[in-house]
Amino acid sequence: MTDELAAARLLPTAECVARTRELLTRVEIAASPEAWAQLASAALRAGLREDAADAAAEGLARDGDHEVLLELLLRARGELETPTIARTWQMGAGELLAVVREHVVVADGGRVELWTTAGVRTRMIDVGATVTCLAARDEQVVVGTAAGDLHVWDVDSGEVTVLETPLAQTDDQRLRGFDAGFGFALGGGDPLQYPELMAELAPRKLALTHVSLSSRLVAGNARHVMWWEQDRFLGEIEDSPRLLGGAGHEAIVARAHDLVALEYDRSDPTHVFVQGSIRTLHVRDGLVLAGCEDGRILRFAGRTELDPLVGHEAPVTAIACGGDLIVSASEDGSLRWWLDGHAIARAHAEVCAVAVTEAGAVVTAPGDGTLVVWTSERVHARRLSPQLEVMPEAGTPFVVELAAPRTMVGRLFDCDVRLDDPRVASEHFEIVRERDRYRLHDRGTLVGTWLDRVRVMEDRWLLDGDEIEIVNFRFVFRR
Repeated sequence: MTDELAAARLLPTAECVARTRELLTRVEIAASPEAWAQLASAALRAGLREDAADAAAEGLARDGDHEVLLELLLRARGELETPTIARTWQMGAGELLAVVREHVVVADGGRVELWTTAGVRTRMIDVGATVTCLAARDEQVVVGTAAGDLHVWDVDSGEVTVLETPLAQTDDQRLRGFDAGFGFALGGGDPLQYPELMAELAPRKLALTHVSLSSRLVAGNARHVMWWEQDRFLGEIEDSPRLLGGAGHEAIVARAHDLVALEYDRSDPTHVFVQGSIRTLHVRDGLVLAGCEDGRILRFAGRTELDPLVGHEAPVTAIACGGDLIVSASEDGSLRWWLDGHAIARAHAEVCAVAVTEAGAVVTAPGDGTLVVWTSERVHARRLSPQLEVMPEAGTPFVVELAAPRTMVGRLFDCDVRLDDPRVASEHFEIVRERDRYRLHDRGTLVGTWLDRVRVMEDRWLLDGDEIEIVNFRFVFRR
């Protein structure tokens, strides 16, 4: 019977619903909550909301996976969570966003800034020209400019490397060059006698329009798609990418009428994902998300097409993902959260850019110079463990998962969080897990440990958002 259920899952949605319902009538599997979850999911895909709600309720009555079945029931009834705005702050333009660890990277004119989701700016560089595209991965931020330059910023070391970018002619330069050449041919003149004209027609760096960072760095302008490996330029092909992402050694390129994969040493696509116009594109860790004019979000894991995300009623204008969470925005102001291919929450907001941290914090830019941080109880409850945000006075902030029963902070090499400062004690403080609660314990230090600006004289229970301070280090407990 399990094999028959698996086979039914591969059928078209309407046939899947009918076949699964038929199988559920058999006595030997009628008590299986997983089977009822499958029926509810198939019914939802077929648009049969009442059937889906009935199946999900039946699964819950049989002590099935509460989270999965409750999500299906809420979706069937149209009862999605409405996330709340946790924080809003004014910072400038902020229409280009990326994520480094748990920090948001924001472009504002020629500046690139690193912010915590608490609204604290921790780093900034100035690239000397208007930033036109932005990408980040691990500790690196890649910045493309209107001047055609490509900057790689290592946020840990603070080092900025400017990569070599090839020269090219614009369409206008080519047309003017053709006209000038034709005129010289008719008149018998020598173009070298007109140095100003020759300078105007000389190849130059074109403004970069897209950049993406995976195992290779990929960038695009109006005429080319280009590849780098570390700081070495690999090559380019002539193309006019409307949208661009990187997956492994390939560039995922949305063109006028298709979405394809390209390699730097091949002129033909290595793979065609889909025919048709794509409105927005997001590629991360091999997952390709393509937002369409009809409101669908196409999903590809490598070359494999997954079920599309269906829920928006207007063209999709922004997509981002972090971990297993996907967030999307559409032209009509609809903002949606997705987990495991299902919508779990929705809100209404003007959004021109969106970013998602690995911990599930969602940051949106409305385009009015503000950044908005959203929180979702469903995403929050899905976290495996609380986190400790570590913010040194000098150095890059980072996040520690509090997954172990005991997390030690101090100067020793074997501490879970090692702080290289002579004023920090060898073992300064620890956070101890007791069932679902977390306790802060100072190890008897001379300089002390401070919780919300009060010195810790005895153990204290930690709450979400509590701030811990020692010497020049600040920590925020998140759960």
